[in-house]
Amino acid sequence: MRVLVTRPEPDSEQLAVALRARGHEPALAPLMRIEPTSDVPPSNVGSAVLLFTSANGVRAAAMQGVRPVNGVLTVGPASAAAARASGFDVAAVAGGDVASLAEAVRTHVSLDRPLVHVAGADLAGDLSGELRRAGYCVTRWTAYRAVVADVLPDTAREFLNGGPGAVALFSPRSARLLINLMQEAGLAERAPAHLALCLSAAVAAAAVALPWRNVLCAPSPDQAALIDLLD
Repeated sequence: MRVLVTRPEPDSEQLAVALRARGHEPALAPLMRIEPTSDVPPSNVGSAVLLFTSANGVRAAAMQGVRPVNGVLTVGPASAAAARASGFDVAAVAGGDVASLAEAVRTHVSLDRPLVHVAGADLAGDLSGELRRAGYCVTRWTAYRAVVADVLPDTAREFLNGGPGAVALFSPRSARLLINLMQEAGLAERAPAHLALCLSAAVAAAAVALPWRNVLCAPSPDQAALIDLLD
């Protein structure tokens, strides 16, 4: 099946490789570009337990030369894989959202251990606030930001105007962005020709703003489960 991939690099190419391996035809049209911020790492970043809510945070920390000695906790399997690839010791992998990561912290980390949340400029949920209310000392490091496209990429226009396909959506923000760009480009009417493949219920809730042929939600918040929806 033809699949529109809107994730930023390098995640878009990784997803494309996985799709091709399953016999699908990816069309890459990243709607965001990830950039590091000018924020310096906190002074305790090497001794704290690091919390990653995305693979982008892992890559940003690695680019800064961060080498934690007390392990890291990640929001899900994709960020865990990125952390291991960067040489980090992964102490726990949560279930794919902020609530499950907060629960993993409460299970695996004692209250006397300092925490650093390696975050993006645009937050989904309030991990730091939730953990502070639970009694933890948390520092939020805004290590990266996402610069969004202001027009729909040509690849996405060609895909939407083509035959039936599927659109892979990994976050509520990216779903809303794609919908806005489709509306501005006069292509919202093309939604009924395509499936919306959503990583979570929150993504699906954002996607239903357009009348897709069907809105499918992955049973678990990971890339493999989303690709399985195509079967």
